[in-house]
Amino acid sequence: HLRFTIAGVLTQIQKYFDIDDSSAGLLQTVFVVFYMIIAPVCGYYGDRYNRKFILQIGLIVWMTAVILSTLCGPAHFYLFMLCRGLVGIGEASYVTIAPTIIADMYTGNRRSCALMIFYFAIPVGSGLGYATGAAFSLWTNTWMWGVRLTSILGIICFMLLVFVVEEPVRGEAEHSNPVPSSFLEDIKYLLTV
Repeated sequence: HLRFTIAGVLTQIQKYFDIDDSSAGLLQTVFVVFYMIIAPVCGYYGDRYNRKFILQIGLIVWMTAVILSTLCGPAHFYLFMLCRGLVGIGEASYVTIAPTIIADMYTGNRRSCALMIFYFAIPVGSGLGYATGAAFSLWTNTWMWGVRLTSILGIICFMLLVFVVEEPVRGEAEHSNPVPSSFLEDIKYLLTV
């Protein structure tokens, strides 16, 4: 997870862009704002269109934003922040849609186990992203390669998604045929919960 890889190299990023703690804190804020805005949109489209395709687009956005963020010059901190927002968009796509694919592939205890593994992998991946990003940046003597490492791992995930994961039929595991709601109905429901 890039959101925690950044934390592992944050002091190097602060020196590179010559920013204070307040500006460094904006990096996570921008990520979260973009993520929060896009997650419901991804959920809406994920209920109506090919989820695997949406995941692929999200991973491409995520990997591209990660690489582009490492190419921003020291005078272009605003571009680095924009890339952080794009990373939030990419993460929003797969964090909202992947569980629905898992849920449609399994039932009962197998579903619970598969979802447990998925949700367990998030903090484990975050910790590994922090540790490996920091270690790799020390080894290469630049924060940029510490961050780029996560996009290289993203390529592996993308290949698995393209060649291994199949788009299950919605509700197939439950043998149901769900009726999609409108976007406004979804937003209204979310605001009343």
